[in-house]
Amino acid sequence: MPKRHSRSSRPRRSRSSRRGYASYAPSPGYHHHDDKSYHTHNGYRMTKAERDLLPPSAFALPDDRALPLRSKRPGSERGYIMAATGRLEMMKHLGHLRAGQYTEAKRNILRAARRAGIHSKYAPS
Repeated sequence: MPKRHSRSSRPRRSRSSRRGYASYAPSPGYHHHDDKSYHTHNGYRMTKAERDLLPPSAFALPDDRALPLRSKRPGSERGYIMAATGRLEMMKHLGHLRAGQYTEAKRNILRAARRAGIHSKYAPS
């Protein structure tokens, strides 16, 4: 009969091997994001060149050209509006907004949502 190890004397395996990974590897759905592309909820990647072609009115924060609300691709508004809403709340929580930027972005997101015909959490009740 083979020798059994007690719990304390058993050889330890690394955490990654206990999970089934040979070594550290990103999860299967992981994608590296570089500075040249932006990812949204609809899975479409907007390149920096496409982003630069958008007018200032296509952003929730037009002065910083941050939080795009649409792209040149038709039918992409919903994903961009949803992503901008989530990112705006995250920026507010982390304190990355200057005075008045939150209300300006909220107003622009609500305007874009009404134009696209979707419900926004910023709509007055």
